[in-house]
Amino acid sequence: MMEIPGINEETYWQYAIIARPTNTYREEPRQVSKEIVETIRNQLGFYMTTSDITYRPPNFIIYLQNSHLQRQTVSASPLQTRNFRLKIVPWSKQYELTQLPWITDDLKINIDPLTILPVPSALRTHPGNQALKDNYASMIDTAYELKSPDYSYLLISELRDFYYQKFKILKICRYKTIQLQQMLQEFLQQFLNQATAIRTIIQVAANNSLDGTYIYICHFAEHLSNAANHAYRNYSIIDGHINLVKAQPEEPMNLTGFNKIPPLHEIPVPPSYVTRLKVIYTATTKAAYKAQSAITTIETSTGQFEAFVRTQNLTYKYNELPHKTPASIETLAICYTLKQITNVLGYQIVDLNYPILKRLVNDINNLSVYMSLLQCCVSYVREDIVPIYESFGHLHNEYSLASDGINNIMHLHDAVTKLDNVMTAYYNSIISSADDFTDSKIRFLCTHLDMESPNAIPSRWLRADIPGALA
Repeated sequence: MMEIPGINEETYWQYAIIARPTNTYREEPRQVSKEIVETIRNQLGFYMTTSDITYRPPNFIIYLQNSHLQRQTVSASPLQTRNFRLKIVPWSKQYELTQLPWITDDLKINIDPLTILPVPSALRTHPGNQALKDNYASMIDTAYELKSPDYSYLLISELRDFYYQKFKILKICRYKTIQLQQMLQEFLQQFLNQATAIRTIIQVAANNSLDGTYIYICHFAEHLSNAANHAYRNYSIIDGHINLVKAQPEEPMNLTGFNKIPPLHEIPVPPSYVTRLKVIYTATTKAAYKAQSAITTIETSTGQFEAFVRTQNLTYKYNELPHKTPASIETLAICYTLKQITNVLGYQIVDLNYPILKRLVNDINNLSVYMSLLQCCVSYVREDIVPIYESFGHLHNEYSLASDGINNIMHLHDAVTKLDNVMTAYYNSIISSADDFTDSKIRFLCTHLDMESPNAIPSRWLRADIPGALA
């Protein structure tokens, strides 16, 4: 696998993609990696080599050199291997750390939600709304603690500020992209208008001349006019790019109804709440591990509890203390475990607010795709202006040679100098703005949730002997 150079990681990976299996596997990891790498190489071989692939479980990170390759490979998602289906997304830090649940329709838990809790008839009310939660509480016939919401609500609350932060940066980048595109349009229009004016000045002077003094400068005028017309015609598709960018959402989804949740160990958690979470936990861990998991709590001293989670032959102890009730620590342990499974697998959570969570995660995923599109548009602008500006530099040299020895053409010198100044000013502004866009994009890529990676045992979990309660 490739070595990562010692530079800013977000800058290095900014055009990369991540391919991740959407289904779990139990085979030898090396064999699985070989199969997936072969599929990536076979289907994306035009864009990369095997040495461009880095494996950081559960992700295959593929280095690409520019934004256009990134867009082409993302559009190839998903990839199908003999045994796996690979979802492809643009690289960003939270994807690499598997901090987001990649909620898909591939893994569904076949549980009738009505066997867990009835879905309120007032589902059309804005999720997170007090009236809806009161209605929900009355339907389950318990003194439902409104500060202990369903699991989907917890995730929405956790992702909300992260989503807003990402969207804010994307909106800034969207504005910068439109500015750049409009600047290129103005640049091309100015080039065409002033080149046409210069050509007219030279033609009038040549027609009034009685000798062949203007023959070479007439050639320059023709070359200048052709270059300006060619640039204007070739990049007229910029209107389509601007419309594509403007089609992106201007406002984030409204999550004001989902309040931040106080730490669960500070809230009295009703037993009915943890019972409902256990139903979801049992079904999802069975889907994830193909085995039954169990969770139990023991009182270590008066008012002090520890939760034990056992999956197959492994048992972990949740030791974040203190907790007021067994339900509180079990709820925390279940929520933390579910979050890790969700991040890697993506499953349908049987909860009241699941549709909103699914849309939220989908929107966060789309933000990265939108950013990839913006980068493409910015790259087009930057790549387009460089050869235009360089070719004008050659034309300016041609003018200097062609006008040498011609007297009384100060007005022509002024027109060419004015065009040179305009071209240089636009060129510098576009390059500077493109660099500014990149800085904003890097901030977007490095924005990630303050969460522990599921690939390591979190500090709050300890390996434990099977307690008597689980024996």
